[in-house]
Amino acid sequence: MFFEFLNAVVTLDFNWLAWIVFANFHYLFMFAALLFIMMEGKMKSVAPAFFFFCVLAWAFVDFQNISGWAFFVGGFLGLSYVTRIAVLTFASDDPRLSKYFIPLNFIIVYALWASYNLFMVR
Repeated sequence: MFFEFLNAVVTLDFNWLAWIVFANFHYLFMFAALLFIMMEGKMKSVAPAFFFFCVLAWAFVDFQNISGWAFFVGGFLGLSYVTRIAVLTFASDDPRLSKYFIPLNFIIVYALWASYNLFMVR
């Protein structure tokens, strides 16, 4: 989607841009509402965050299609959420690990992502 979007912008394909907006209108509203809540109602921050969120999601989907590595798959996401809840709950209760909460979260996600793609995806 990211490369299709870039192609449509470079070639000024307004038909495709209108199609992507109107075909995904419910997602546009949902993401805009979510970002409005996350940005605490600051409208100046919602539009750039919305654009960045869409570009990032499209880039992840394209990278997944090109590389064959799974990002947005039910098995990986479920395993990731359950593992993070267990490990981060333990880390929040331990005073030595509580200061490393965010790096620990990144380590868990990337280690689980690599092991999932190397050992569980055929």
